Amino acid sequence: MRDRVVIYAEPTDVKRLLKYSKSKGFDVINVFEKSTKSIQPEMNEMLTFSEDNNIKKVIVPSCSIFYKNVSATYKCIRDLNEIGISVLILDNELESLSPDGSVNLTFKVVFDILSDYENQYKQQIKERLQRAYRSYLDKGGRTGRRIGFRKSTIQYRMDYARELNLLREGISLKKCRSITGTSINTLRKLKSMFL
Repeated sequence: MRDRVVIYAEPTDVKRLLKYSKSKGFDVINVFEKSTKSIQPEMNEMLTFSEDNNIKKVIVPSCSIFYKNVSATYKCIRDLNEIGISVLILDNELESLSPDGSVNLTFKVVFDILSDYENQYKQQIKERLQRAYRSYLDKGGRTGRRIGFRKSTIQYRMDYARELNLLREGISLKKCRSITGTSINTLRKLKSMFL
């Protein structure tokens, strides 16, 4: 019996993967095209489809398809492996499961390295942003509301006339919030200022 497989690739790679699958005698059941949006829903859909349809392999063109979100991808691959579905990365000639069904250690090491790079990259971005923020503050920059900005009592009454009317009628803060969309804290402030 031929192995049932699905393909996960960008539209430009689908034809090549179909040709490869045909040459290996695989039975391609479905093709999932990678979009430019978040890959998490696509991976979940592929995981569910593969589990429900007795799929043996998921074929992808290269590791680069996973670069945007390595950690989410690796979680999906582990889930696939737990149910006995192997992920074959064609260009890198890597398969997540060995022929006996055990986890391929080379594949695991490659993804551990990719995960480490992703974490380091995120940490570098965070540190860069924090340095820029501190530098801005050290040079006299200010954040938040400008100094001396405060609404006058008249301005509050004009801006929140509807809210004040509802509060005067005895409507609760939660109900007033649901009607007007004004935050509870603002409503509390109005109540303490005017009622």
